[in-house]
Amino acid sequence: MLQSLEIKGLFGIFNYNLQFSVSQDDRIRFITAPNGYGKTSILRFINGLYNREFDVFFSFPFEALHFHIDDVLIRIEQSHSCDAHENVDDDEETVLNIYFGETAQAASYKITHDDLDDHSEDSSVNRLIRQLDLFFASEKCIFVDDRRLLRENTDASELVRFTDVVKNKLRENTEESKKLVDAFSRIVNRCVFSNKKLEIDSSFGFRFVANDKNQTKLSMTSLSSGEQHILLQTLYLLFEAPTGTLVLIDEPEMSLHLSWQGDYLNNLRDIVSLRQVQCIVSTHSPFIFGSEYSLSVDLFECRNQ
Repeated sequence: MLQSLEIKGLFGIFNYNLQFSVSQDDRIRFITAPNGYGKTSILRFINGLYNREFDVFFSFPFEALHFHIDDVLIRIEQSHSCDAHENVDDDEETVLNIYFGETAQAASYKITHDDLDDHSEDSSVNRLIRQLDLFFASEKCIFVDDRRLLRENTDASELVRFTDVVKNKLRENTEESKKLVDAFSRIVNRCVFSNKKLEIDSSFGFRFVANDKNQTKLSMTSLSSGEQHILLQTLYLLFEAPTGTLVLIDEPEMSLHLSWQGDYLNNLRDIVSLRQVQCIVSTHSPFIFGSEYSLSVDLFECRNQ
């Protein structure tokens, strides 16, 4: 699990010491702040390390990032090879120094942006990737961008695909699959979709019918963007995210009515309890975490501490 992230000199301004998890039962954190304090950048840094997407570390200026993961320290330090009076914005002038551990014997790697295109077996990037592959063999990370999901699936094809996923889970008829489907039903019914109700059956998976006298079957394209948002995120995290995954979610309130925002934390807790995922969520809205401020880290308040 990601326990903490210390950031020095983000954008040349901010220092943060962010505590994410202190125990196996402590799996949900919300990052709040006004625009411009780096909420999304922090999620991108975490995703960049876990998924070996190193470009992100050349995209934003910082001095150092200290990741504490399962009691192991991984440090990434950014420096520039040019003279202090020259332009330091060019990618090729930025150098990353990456260290595993806190001792003098810690493995270390030096990488420039040009090195990312060096695919030779013994390149610094490939050696780093091999070490990260070993370290993260049982530590997966996904970045949930609901706005991208909705843009890419305006024909609701993903929701149609998930009807088969739920149908197959029902046909498994195991205790685990029943718990997952029950959680899906509970979350959707808690959200109270407008003038429609959820039906679940092993013959079709799930569908929605209108609250009219004919109980008209509704297509997935008839759902609102907010309803699709809730469904896609819930289905993905319940049925496809590997157990124990680190889940990064950026501003989920964008498509959610205030009443749905008030349900968000309870929905997330249902998912976390079953899938044992760790969730880090950036948000502007205190309704998303039910004003449980003990679960939140406010970048405005903790800057430069």
